[in-house]
Amino acid sequence: MPFSRADYCPTTDGNDVAQFLHDEIVGKTIVITGVSPHTLGSEFTLTIAAHAPKLIVIAARSVDKLAQVAEEIKGKYPDVAVKTLQVDLASFESARKAGDELMSWEDVPLIDVLVNNAGVMATPYRKTVDGFESQFATNHLGHFIFTGRIMPKLLAAATAGREPRIVNITSNGHRMHGVNWDDVNWSDGKTYDLWAAYGQSKTANVLFSVALAERYAGRVAAFAVHPGLIVETNLGKHLDMDKILKLLHGEMKPEPDRPLIEKTLQQGVSTHVVAAFDPEIKKDSGRYLADCVVADSSRVKEWATDKDYAKRLWELSEQVTGQKYAA
Repeated sequence: MPFSRADYCPTTDGNDVAQFLHDEIVGKTIVITGVSPHTLGSEFTLTIAAHAPKLIVIAARSVDKLAQVAEEIKGKYPDVAVKTLQVDLASFESARKAGDELMSWEDVPLIDVLVNNAGVMATPYRKTVDGFESQFATNHLGHFIFTGRIMPKLLAAATAGREPRIVNITSNGHRMHGVNWDDVNWSDGKTYDLWAAYGQSKTANVLFSVALAERYAGRVAAFAVHPGLIVETNLGKHLDMDKILKLLHGEMKPEPDRPLIEKTLQQGVSTHVVAAFDPEIKKDSGRYLADCVVADSSRVKEWATDKDYAKRLWELSEQVTGQKYAA
């Protein structure tokens, strides 16, 4: 039987979703952050490259790793145009510079899909060069700046009637902690818990999606995506993954009432593809997706969906980064 939306589930492969949504991918210009070999970023990129997008722009900190992924795309899909963009999302200056560089590309007049995929997880306490806790800075503030810089090209797609989207990759780890409103830097590390700080940053990803959906309703859709637990990424390479898996299956389980499924990279990017291209979810802008579907409210903490909190985070982000958005 042919694949359909009825087949969307926790173990769905991204390739199946992309094949199903082939006509929605053809001719699109897509920007993805956090692209390096053997990650969700590269897996998503290769998955959609098989379906004739007009252009894929891959962005990451490492020029060498970007080149590796670009060469793999060109080797497998020589007709797909690929551009690379260096960005270190832990640096406000780098996020601004990368966004401005993309804006300067006259041969890229619009962007159909932006996937803010880059991120770090449960890192030891560190402040960035701009003075912010690294997980909050990398996972949220850097993307806030980068997205703001290139928003005119997403709005250009809307003007052209192309229904652009922004996809922010979050996690059910948002359930571990909301935004520490009065102290996002955890008292310079004195009150720091690496998992609570990760939760704060992932909550910010969801709230950012809510705020974008409100601000650009009818022009640019935004979604937050929980890809699932994927052990084979490099995200937790600094952690003892055996220990972490035991904790996640036990006392630290984000969703105690649901089975914890360890996914492959292909299964992990399936929800990326749905959020980026499925026309059926257009009406659900601002929502949180998991396992290829819009998740029911029981899977999302209220601190991550509250519109007043989303507005508060937007104002905080504007204040600390200086980044303003096009109307």
